Amino acid sequence: MLAKLINIYMFRCNNKMLFVTSSFVGWLIGHILFMKWLGLVLVWIRQNNSIRSNKYIRYLKRS
Repeated sequence: MLAKLINIYMFRCNNKMLFVTSSFVGWLIGHILFMKWLGLVLVWIRQNNSIRSNKYIRYLKRS
């Protein structure tokens, strides 16, 4: 489906360089946003693991 849309846009677009440039910029922005999101998820996981490990350590110290 996406390939068909790209094909249609490619042949209707008179300036092919504009299409290639805009596609690359869109790809780059998508990757940057994905890396930011992935970093936030990893920080969230680390914080949750540290909270869990602290609870576990406190539990072990009480016993």
